[in-house]
Amino acid sequence: MVHVYNCHPFASQQIVQVEQEPGLVCCGGGALFVVASGGCKVEAYNVDQEGCPLICRFATMGTVKSIHHSNIGDYLVTIEEKNNATYLRAYTNWRCQAEEKARVGVRLLGHLLRGASVRGGTQMEIIEIPMSVRPLAVACCTLTGDLVVGCAATLVLFTLRRQNQLSLSQQNIQPLWQSSQQNPSLSQGQNSSPTPNPNISVLDFERSVILHLPGLIPHQVSLCGAFVAVQAELEVLVLRLDGTPDPNNKEESPEKYQRVDYVEDPPDFLLLPRHQELLGDRARESGLLVTMEKTGLEDKGQQYTLSYVLYRRFAPDFFLGCSVEETRLHSLQLHPLFTSKQSVCDEEPACVFCFFSLPTTGYLYSLRGGVELLSTYQYPEKALEAVLTNQFLHVITKNALQCFSVRCAAVAARVEDPYIDTTMRACPPCSLEVCALRMQLFIGLRAVCVYGRHVILFSSADAETPEEAERSTQRRSIELKEHTMLTGIFLAVGIDPSTTPALESLLSRPFSPFLSKKWASARPRESSSSMGHGWNLYVINTVSPIELYHEMLEYSRRYAETNPQPQSCWHLLSESHLLLRAALLSPPGAASVKPSGRGPGADAALLSPPSGGASVKPSDLGPGAGTALLSPPSGAGSVKPSDSPNNSDCTHAERDTDTQVDGQRDRETERQELEDAFKENCAQLGDCFSRSGQRDCHLALPYYRMSDLSITDVISRNRPLPSSPCSYGPGFLFYLKHFLLEDADQILSQEAADEVIDVFSQSEPSQLVSVCASPGMANISPATALVRLQHVEDTTGVSVPLTLTMATMALRLGNLPQYTQLITRHAEMLLVYGFIEEPRLLLHWGQQGDTQTTMPTALTTHLTHTQTTMPTALTTHLTHTQMMMQPTAFTTHLTHTQMTMQPTALTTHLTHTQPGLLVAAMVALHENNKVQLDQADRIFKDLGCEDGLLVDFWEAVLMASSQDTIIHELLFRLASVYIERLTQTQPDARSSLPHAAPVCKSLKTAEDLINSCSHYGILYPWLSVLTPALTTTSQQQEALHKLQSLLCGPSLSVGSVVPLVDRVSEADTLWGLSLHVLCATRRGQYETSMEKLLDRCPQAIIPYANHQLQDTHMALWWQKLLPELCERTRAASDNAILLAALKETLVVVAMETSPAEFLELLPDDGTALYFLPHLLACSQKHLLA
Repeated sequence: MVHVYNCHPFASQQIVQVEQEPGLVCCGGGALFVVASGGCKVEAYNVDQEGCPLICRFATMGTVKSIHHSNIGDYLVTIEEKNNATYLRAYTNWRCQAEEKARVGVRLLGHLLRGASVRGGTQMEIIEIPMSVRPLAVACCTLTGDLVVGCAATLVLFTLRRQNQLSLSQQNIQPLWQSSQQNPSLSQGQNSSPTPNPNISVLDFERSVILHLPGLIPHQVSLCGAFVAVQAELEVLVLRLDGTPDPNNKEESPEKYQRVDYVEDPPDFLLLPRHQELLGDRARESGLLVTMEKTGLEDKGQQYTLSYVLYRRFAPDFFLGCSVEETRLHSLQLHPLFTSKQSVCDEEPACVFCFFSLPTTGYLYSLRGGVELLSTYQYPEKALEAVLTNQFLHVITKNALQCFSVRCAAVAARVEDPYIDTTMRACPPCSLEVCALRMQLFIGLRAVCVYGRHVILFSSADAETPEEAERSTQRRSIELKEHTMLTGIFLAVGIDPSTTPALESLLSRPFSPFLSKKWASARPRESSSSMGHGWNLYVINTVSPIELYHEMLEYSRRYAETNPQPQSCWHLLSESHLLLRAALLSPPGAASVKPSGRGPGADAALLSPPSGGASVKPSDLGPGAGTALLSPPSGAGSVKPSDSPNNSDCTHAERDTDTQVDGQRDRETERQELEDAFKENCAQLGDCFSRSGQRDCHLALPYYRMSDLSITDVISRNRPLPSSPCSYGPGFLFYLKHFLLEDADQILSQEAADEVIDVFSQSEPSQLVSVCASPGMANISPATALVRLQHVEDTTGVSVPLTLTMATMALRLGNLPQYTQLITRHAEMLLVYGFIEEPRLLLHWGQQGDTQTTMPTALTTHLTHTQTTMPTALTTHLTHTQMMMQPTAFTTHLTHTQMTMQPTALTTHLTHTQPGLLVAAMVALHENNKVQLDQADRIFKDLGCEDGLLVDFWEAVLMASSQDTIIHELLFRLASVYIERLTQTQPDARSSLPHAAPVCKSLKTAEDLINSCSHYGILYPWLSVLTPALTTTSQQQEALHKLQSLLCGPSLSVGSVVPLVDRVSEADTLWGLSLHVLCATRRGQYETSMEKLLDRCPQAIIPYANHQLQDTHMALWWQKLLPELCERTRAASDNAILLAALKETLVVVAMETSPAEFLELLPDDGTALYFLPHLLACSQKHLLA
């Protein structure tokens, strides 16, 4: 389906002053090339200047049958005929022919001239490209300047080569010297010649690849980078030719490229092909066996890979209004499209499109990233030619220029931006139905080409095409035969038709009904005899995208006023969106052609009379042609005073500089206008989708985001009219929910926040809890919100999140009794689950760098003062269940965006009233992946609880977490904190601050942690000897027991905390000694530990040995401890502690050794009498055993 609108994409027209009737036209490089009807002269006109002045003209070597221009290299390539022979030629440096009597060089492909082009001068060169087979079609690559030539069953690819003039001069030094010896005059001329310019290059071509396509006769070919397209009468084949380095560089045998003989169909049958469309690799099933032959010399190390992309075959359709002879393909084109993110040096375009057309239908395919049919164009009448651009498809019929929309920008947008079709950004779909923007009337159109914003048309009012001339000749021959036959019949019966006017009139009519019907349908309208043979060459200037956008926007508003169905309005807005996207895809420095101003009649059809002919009445063109804009007569023009040649060169230079500056400023202004219009269009599309049905309502969110509108502006745009029923569209509600649930960029005013509450109260009351908890609703009136929430509770019943939200609003009102009544309605565990369901009651998320302050909620502050201990049951429940829920979309959004968190007022209140509930809630949020560990640290630091609740939080997470990385991190943090508390000799400096939170008691004692957390071990018995209760403060005692418990536990890596423990002196305090002994023992240094204990606290040596020297370490009793005690008691015989330790040691040694081993342990200093009782006990034990 094709939508038809009456927009005005064409602004004005110019008539090119051509001396002779054009035969062929093409454009490129800012020039329009016109081949005279004789076919042996080419004229170039400048289309960028007003009036299209002549650049140059030059003669060709034959009759031009086809002409194309390449922007890369700025050359022309032609297929010419002369003396019944067909030639392929390229014309380079054609702009040099602007000078009169300029020289022209002619050379063969690969044979470079040694004349002026090598010595530094420039001249036009005609490159003869020899072909073994008659060329039928030719095309230039818009990306590389390469050539593809279509011959019968063959495609030949030529690579454009550039060679520096200096290198060419060096290559030709020897031949020039030899020729100078023979011709002294030539030597003198060369000595006076200028130095070769290394900055000027010479173009040449090299035959690189030959593709053999048996049975295919190309009518048109196209080349775009690696894509090659060939079009036959009813077939289109697109191939991809990729070149990769060949490490082996093997010579390929000619047998590989032997052509397959094509077997022709028997003449007794007429076989009609069927419709067929094969995409991608399936195109190999088309039956066309394509073989490749590499012929290039410079790319000898390249290995080409041939792949099929697209094959489409059509069958003649007798029901399309065209005869079988007229059913043939035309307008083959491969069109590249670059995105704004690509640099000029990028060889591969982001998108490549393929277009071809039947007389009544056009087809547009996308080739990059998978082959896909984008659009099908249905023409209202037979199309003669079509040209595809980034923004439009221009189609000409015999009497009209039609402008269709295209979907190239939709494809390119999705290639450029991976966030298209998400909640971030959107774009109309590639499958959006196309529309006809304009059908402009003309007379006798024959050809069309496009350059920039110029559409060049060639019209010939009454000239017959070769097909029409042949058809007319056949018709006159048949009518003559009928007339002669009937006249003979009448004469045979004796009647002379010439004597009877009635019979003579009868014989003048064709009697065959078939012939009369056939030729009547194909007979061209006879023009007035006074009209004569006329033609015109038009340059149509298209309007800027901004102007066309504003017209389409006005068009959509009229649709919205008159048509209750939004489909047409949405379609027009989508068309204008793609129009602006296509304009923004062009590089910022792209040249823009400003059409001349539009007068009052510019909106009418552009229709000009044939040059030199009589005027045409509007009635001769059908309805709607009466408003035609008549062009001025050929040759008309005006001379401006500034065109006088008397101005100085300095004035011209200053004027050129000012023009460049003004042009740059105009381009920047135009791009800014495009961006502003794009945002406006996104807002319009957001409005359209905000009121649409459930199917596309989600698109309101990305379009509103791209419009950069604030949420206040979006609310005002969606506010229902007073006369209409109070209802909001699903798209608007979807946008509001997403903004309030996931975005935290804007804070609404109180009026806007209250209006949002009213919106959800009417539309979705179940979302009020999430809405009230949103950071953007910080300025909401708590009284209004409390009334709405109370109504929801009365309607739906009590729920924990609803109760917490109502408590928050009561706290903001300062109604503490109501807050207390609400917060104590549910058990603490249920409150924790409520915070899991709605974490924004405690925390507000904002993007990093956001300087906006958020009003804290009040629940947390109250909890700190009312509940000072986290229940053990809650901690145990968290440990076993860990509350591992699936992360929501909100959590995913937080993960992918760098977010910062701020405590709410409720969190601040809980810090002082119910800290246990706050810590439990934060642990639950952490275990459910709603809060990261570092984010929670920041929250507690913002609350001023880094020395209190933060440590309690770490201890609670250590109990609940099962992730090894988090466990090791928390163990190190807690050990650091405990050591820091032990080493503090002065009160916390923070306590002197006026707003600092008081240092509160820990929620968990060491005994609680030992009983509930496996990472805290039971304290070793000997530690009680080293840490008497009265030697430290209560806080230091608690920190010491927790640190000792961690060192006694199985999880803490002692090596990681040894540097921290070294900060504690072991010489000053016994508890310091206990830490060092613990670390040494955990590291297996028992002998060192025993020496330290014997030196500082010998009363602890026996408890230490009883606990530590067991099993494999039992031998240390007599190997280390007994000799040490003997030596120390000998030195201090009156030390009762050492003597008691020695007796206990001997008892253990006597029980664990044999009498012989015990005798070996006795000292030889004459004190054996002391050991005899223990030796006796050892012997008795041995006898009993």
